[in-house]
Amino acid sequence: MIPHWLQDSGMIPHWLQDSGVIPHWLQESGMIPHWLQDSGVIPHWLQYSGVIPHWLQNSGVIPHWLQDSGVIPHWLQESGMIPHWLQNSGVIPHWLQDSGLIPHWLQDSGFIPHWMQDSGVIPHWLQDSGLIPHWLQDSGFIPHWLQDSGFIPHWLQDSGFIPHWLQNSGVIPHWLQDSGVIPHWLQDSGMIPHWLQDSDMKS
Repeated sequence: MIPHWLQDSGMIPHWLQDSGVIPHWLQESGMIPHWLQDSGVIPHWLQYSGVIPHWLQNSGVIPHWLQDSGVIPHWLQESGMIPHWLQNSGVIPHWLQDSGLIPHWLQDSGFIPHWMQDSGVIPHWLQDSGLIPHWLQDSGFIPHWLQDSGFIPHWLQDSGFIPHWLQNSGVIPHWLQDSGVIPHWLQDSGMIPHWLQDSDMKS
């Protein structure tokens, strides 16, 4: 149980902010205290801990300090699981959009979070990175922001291989259809992607 004065208070007690220990009632609680949801401060034990509290993993709410912060907590960067609010939310936290780091669970995950599939925004680390996350390389579908975007991310333009969903898909992304740039992997590859081989637009 979370005491009322901890649940409703607008301040984070020092022993919660600086401690390296996560109290059980904060780890297992089903609610996010107001001062954790609205605060612009990330408590040390949330930033460096390897444990994801249940209310952060299963909650449908993204705390302000996770949405607006320029810091990626270690447990979000290195964790093998994607919290529900990151998987299903329609909001891309600033630190995921602008960061130069690709969290492990985004690079190695076998599925594409909804906000990456449906969003019209390409996070900077996906646009400029030299790494292609596994779920973008092996997935059978093309995220909307890759299909409709007017520009080619660097890792798609300069990569030496063709992602499966570009090789086998029946859909030609707008940026491949209308662009004046031929990606290296389309110019130098020894294979003709199915959608280029079968399309009426190949001429």
